[in-house]
Amino acid sequence: ASHLVTPDTSLPRPRNSFIVKLTRMLPNDQRAVMRVTAALMLAQSLSSAAYSSSVAVNQLAIVDMTGQRSLGGLPSALVLAGSAFMAYQAGKLVLRFGRRYVLTLGTAFGALGALIAGGGVSAGSIAIFLLGLVVLGFGRGILDQSRFTAAEVNPPDRRARALSFVVWGATVGAVGGPLVAPLTDAFGQRIGLAPYAGALFSTTFFY
Repeated sequence: ASHLVTPDTSLPRPRNSFIVKLTRMLPNDQRAVMRVTAALMLAQSLSSAAYSSSVAVNQLAIVDMTGQRSLGGLPSALVLAGSAFMAYQAGKLVLRFGRRYVLTLGTAFGALGALIAGGGVSAGSIAIFLLGLVVLGFGRGILDQSRFTAAEVNPPDRRARALSFVVWGATVGAVGGPLVAPLTDAFGQRIGLAPYAGALFSTTFFY
């Protein structure tokens, strides 16, 4: 029927996702699609704020812990490696479990990674700190899939706009995260945490 949105059957669809149901919605039910898109935009904004907040202190933390400025790029490299590895795995997991569960897993990875990294800084353990960054990268690699989820749940004529909304939310978060990091770091030091640990622990809250 002309009033139904026809799903693209040329690509494999996640078994347990919202996509099949949403693509069969009537036009007056598009509010549900808009709610999903808005939720994805908010989630991407918060996760991007969390990620950028940690990026703002990771390099400072590793230099402070090791005393070697030459290692300043190591945290970003480990986060990127974790993200690249998990982005590939996330695609396979989505096909099996659906995007909702996989995105939830990404949030858990992000929060856990920040918690481990913050614990490593507090304990003065470089190994634990670096492990936390890899796990943080796992979360980043999965949560970047949010923009594609927004495109999938929307009809073809609205996919570009939906994707841009989610990317815009991520941009707002990326700008706001580093602005919050100094405040959370200062608060952490006031309550007895090691330098930069407070900013990393607050990242867990954002996730």
